[in-house]
Amino acid sequence: MDSTLTSSTRILVVDDHPNNLDLLEALLGRQNYVVDRAENGLIALRKVTQNPPDLILLDIMMPEMDGYEVCRRLKSDPNTCTIPILFISALTAAADKVKAFQVGGMDYITKPFQMMEILARVNHHLMIRRLQQNLATQNTQLQIEIEARKQIELELRQKRDRLEQALLDLNRAQVQLIQTEKMSSLGQLVAGITHEINNPINFIQGNLLHTATYAHQILNLLSRYQTACPEPPEDLKAFSQAIDLDFLRSDFPKLIASMEAGTDRIVAIVQSLHVFSRMDESDLQVTDLHIDLESSLLLLQHRFAERATRPPIILKQHYSPIPNVECYAGQLNQVFMHLLSNAIDAIDEAWATAPSNSSINLCPPTITVITETLGTRNVSISIRDTGLGISDEVRSRIFDPFFTTKPIGQGTGLGLSTSYQIVQIHHGGKLQELRQDGYTQFTVEIPVRQR
Repeated sequence: MDSTLTSSTRILVVDDHPNNLDLLEALLGRQNYVVDRAENGLIALRKVTQNPPDLILLDIMMPEMDGYEVCRRLKSDPNTCTIPILFISALTAAADKVKAFQVGGMDYITKPFQMMEILARVNHHLMIRRLQQNLATQNTQLQIEIEARKQIELELRQKRDRLEQALLDLNRAQVQLIQTEKMSSLGQLVAGITHEINNPINFIQGNLLHTATYAHQILNLLSRYQTACPEPPEDLKAFSQAIDLDFLRSDFPKLIASMEAGTDRIVAIVQSLHVFSRMDESDLQVTDLHIDLESSLLLLQHRFAERATRPPIILKQHYSPIPNVECYAGQLNQVFMHLLSNAIDAIDEAWATAPSNSSINLCPPTITVITETLGTRNVSISIRDTGLGISDEVRSRIFDPFFTTKPIGQGTGLGLSTSYQIVQIHHGGKLQELRQDGYTQFTVEIPVRQR
């Protein structure tokens, strides 16, 4: 046995014959064990209580209290019950040996004993005790790690709930912005929302990376424990089954991945809101209109989903290479948002008012976004839908302020009027409506450079 281990290992020898005590003390001392001695059972109990040894060599036939009673008392005490006890006795009857094991003895050595046998048995039981202690330590550490993982999982769920609530609040604000058509205050409101959401999202997103690392380390440590101890105690097995450890190990990374995807989604929406509002760009800026269109489409993505009255709206994007445009980006984003929102409303109305038996004759709900270069000076952005279209009597008034065909409370009649002013007056461009068989199209045409 390793000398560094034996030098710190204490063995208590209990025998009423001094010669036996001297012999065993000398034998064990040569192996660098720390040996303590007791001449009877009462002294042995007192010494064990004061300073528990790592192993006890115990004689049976002693005055005042025999070895059986000493062993029985030690095994009934939670503080000493795990100490291995090896009986050394001249009693050779089978009944005596059986009784020794019944009261809690780990081994039985008959007198006269062989020195090599004593050393072999002592070393063997000390090794078993050391392994049991290491296993108990590992089990305790494993329990701590499991509790820590459960705490992390709870914190992740709480963060996920906060993310879901933030996304819900963002969607509500987004719908409110679109439906109220308050174009003049839209930029300020959106900018405020993005600022309020950015702080907690950045905090959560930053912590998720560390959380994923901690979770991986804990799961890796758990795997190592299971490899090192393939047959844990029964109570640990029962606990692992009770918490469904295999499921937790497989579900934990998925939980983190779903939260990372959720934060990425919110960050993308916040970035789109920032692009859409452009509150820091009140002056003319050179802008990529494709980025602005994508931001508006992302903010409206939830309205493309399937509804009770219609299938999901198909989005087609035919983007041609166009140059960056000098414009008031925040204002043009309001135009794109309004035209796209109107296109969705037209499709919803067409499917909501169609007879239930005629839906098969309706065109698939489709919105097409087209960008083109017109010569060297202008670009056009067209938004086409397969909705009901615009009648001739309505067409002549669609750009009039406060004119709307929507029910009271659903529209202000300022959306197209404001869009017309932004395109034609602020950018020197054109906003035109075109009706063809099967679709309605609004086209924004603006110069690449403002004069």
